[in-house]
Amino acid sequence: ACIHDEHGIPLAAISVSGPVARIPEARLLELGALVRDTAAEITARLGGRVPEAEYLIVSMTQERPAMAGRSCVKGLID
Repeated sequence: ACIHDEHGIPLAAISVSGPVARIPEARLLELGALVRDTAAEITARLGGRVPEAEYLIVSMTQERPAMAGRSCVKGLID
């Protein structure tokens, strides 16, 4: 999950990993929500903002074309 700066541009990311055999699907969904919420909290504490997906896609491709393929952007598109 992305951590965003004050312009809504990704500056870092956090994740959780582990072997599939040890993380049941239900727990995986819980962990995903926790990681997303934690990234949003870190973003807020840093004075950043989580952008709307459409704005992020447009701004990332216009202002920083090299960042258009980053996984943080792709995650919002999917």
